[in-house]
Amino acid sequence: MAFRLITFAALCALLFPGSVCFAADELSPSEIAKEAHNPLGNLREVILQLDILPNVGTLRKTEWVETVQTVFPISLGSSWKVMTYGIIPVVSQPGMYPGDHRSYGLGDSTFFGYFVPPNEGKLIWGFGPALQAPTATGDILGSDKWAAGPSLIVGVQPGNWSIFALLDNVWDFAGSGEHKVNAFNLQYQAVYLFPKNWFFITNWNVEADWTEPSNNRWTVPVGGGFGRQFTIGKQIFQAYGQVGYNVTRPDGASTWRAIAVLDLIF
Repeated sequence: MAFRLITFAALCALLFPGSVCFAADELSPSEIAKEAHNPLGNLREVILQLDILPNVGTLRKTEWVETVQTVFPISLGSSWKVMTYGIIPVVSQPGMYPGDHRSYGLGDSTFFGYFVPPNEGKLIWGFGPALQAPTATGDILGSDKWAAGPSLIVGVQPGNWSIFALLDNVWDFAGSGEHKVNAFNLQYQAVYLFPKNWFFITNWNVEADWTEPSNNRWTVPVGGGFGRQFTIGKQIFQAYGQVGYNVTRPDGASTWRAIAVLDLIF
């Protein structure tokens, strides 16, 4: 299943080439490095991410989440564009209590569309809708609810730094699931570029489930790692790994976590 998703996502990222702002082969390596860490840049990307979360639930088993993310800019003319993101997770969820079995399949998918104005100053920003679709193949893997809400990206890229924050909150509006959806997400990213295409990165999601009690609502990870941009033939990649610690987490959530990412740039 994961292989089919990756293939489909790669094909989607390559559709309608005339509508993108420009392609990676029009840029120098240093420009590509800068653009690759700009969530509102002009590159098409397929991002393959593996999240490893050990010691989940009362049985202290490991959860694995394989995520396929497509990034696709569409020019609107007059220097405006729409930056589209699709996030499709494949989850291996361990049993939370004795007698529970591991579940494997699709989780709920999320789609973003950011309207990005002409970048005439140092501040980079975009705004638009976030939509969560009930694509989960099992009850434990998703909410069985449609949810939507506003989303915003703001950031700066001074010197060798790329610093961004992505904020969204979604509420359920349809679906047959029993539980309400009211979820906040803040993704923070700071990247520093080194010579020879190496970089430091800290890139994590702070999450809040507003339907839970205040003492069991937040997930706040901190950590970081390193990565490198490289090419194989004419294909441009960047890869990185991170290790993080959840300083605040709900009951049964993982304490430590790790992320490995392979980014295909077009």
